[in-house]
Amino acid sequence: MMACFSQNFARFKQSRKGAAAIEFAFMFPMVLATFCAIMFFGAYLFNANRLDNTLRDAGHSVMLLQKPTLAEVRTAANLVFDSISLPGEVSAVTIETRADGTRAAVLSLTMTMAGKTAFLDTDTFTHTASMRAPLFDR
Repeated sequence: MMACFSQNFARFKQSRKGAAAIEFAFMFPMVLATFCAIMFFGAYLFNANRLDNTLRDAGHSVMLLQKPTLAEVRTAANLVFDSISLPGEVSAVTIETRADGTRAAVLSLTMTMAGKTAFLDTDTFTHTASMRAPLFDR
């Protein structure tokens, strides 16, 4: 009986059948997690780039206004932001006057990627972009 067991064990030890399946079973979760992380990060970068481009467009729209008030600047920024359908908001709009008397609009846009993921232990992931747009009193 012992001889039979030792022969079968020796044969099993030398056999390579199924080794690829076991290696695949060990590696597949790590490869899948890496792939999902790359996809999530790519989606974040894509949307962050869209937010930055929208901020630039909003700043350009604000610069074209003639003697704008704070409400007009806020309305122009909201119109541009609403046109891209990103989850988020125009978080802050202010008009500042510099020491030399020139005025500038300070715009801040915030994008929120909501939903719990396996990679981030948070419910929301935000990206905020800000810029100063000079205002020309024509």
